[in-house]
Amino acid sequence: MPVFHPGVNHAHSPSGKWSVVQAHPNSSFELNMLCPRLTPRELVGAAMLVKFRDKPIALDHLMWYLITGLGRDYDENANLSAMLTTDTGVQAAIRAILPSGRTSGTVTTYLKIEQSDYDSQDLRFAFGAIDRLDLEANFTAGTLHAWFKDRYEWHPYYAGLYTAFPDDGARDTNCVHAALVELKSSGAADFWMVGEATAPLSAVMRPAGAAAAGGSDY
Repeated sequence: MPVFHPGVNHAHSPSGKWSVVQAHPNSSFELNMLCPRLTPRELVGAAMLVKFRDKPIALDHLMWYLITGLGRDYDENANLSAMLTTDTGVQAAIRAILPSGRTSGTVTTYLKIEQSDYDSQDLRFAFGAIDRLDLEANFTAGTLHAWFKDRYEWHPYYAGLYTAFPDDGARDTNCVHAALVELKSSGAADFWMVGEATAPLSAVMRPAGAAAAGGSDY
């Protein structure tokens, strides 16, 4: 059984001071105009319509946070498998920390998946940064076993309203993050994303676009 290492849990609490956020949205130009006019729920609804409508995995995570999850863990096994086998950006990040040219033996390691690593914007919006993705590469069997436990949460950055962690900072979507945290007062809840999957090691170790000898790209 793999040992899961939980990511950082910021546990931001609602401030009850949405009017303060509205007075100083500290976000993108568009959101600086929009935030003062809308309630937290209205702002989140607008974000869902604009940013999540073409991202089914991310939308399901957001709905789990807002309504359906009630703080329960989210099973990420299928999504982790998809990330390992289809996301070329994440594959490159994993490939960079595994030894090349190895044909036997096992390597156990881990890495942080940054938001900039993703090729899939659906997976990026769903997972965000993964603090620790554990890996066991079995070069003899040709398999890559991966697992993680990371917190789904939002990170508003406003002095005096929310606890600031070293990895927190103002973003273009700062007031949307605040709106999502404020919605915890009406039932929204952070949750743990927990996933474990095994994929062909060749899906990661061969760079995207590389053709198999005598054949086409996989």
